[in-house]
Amino acid sequence: MSHTASHNACPDCGGLLQGIALFGRGPSNPLSGAAIDTAVLYYTDAGAKRSRWLEMLEEQGTVETSMCTACHRIFLYGIPRRST
Repeated sequence: MSHTASHNACPDCGGLLQGIALFGRGPSNPLSGAAIDTAVLYYTDAGAKRSRWLEMLEEQGTVETSMCTACHRIFLYGIPRRST
């Protein structure tokens, strides 16, 4: 069960929490105006170092997001990666 499914009321105002997607938008192409959107899906430790070979951060888990439909507060929930 997802976090928002089990906690569907805003702790601030009691409004309904609705799932949303956060994304980052890269710079737009000056010729076409198009840009690349990237979803915010993962988190890692604040002091994490990038790998030497691929320059990627190791994800510690995923991020689930929701927003209150009444007060518009955004909630981020970290879901730790399962150990393999």
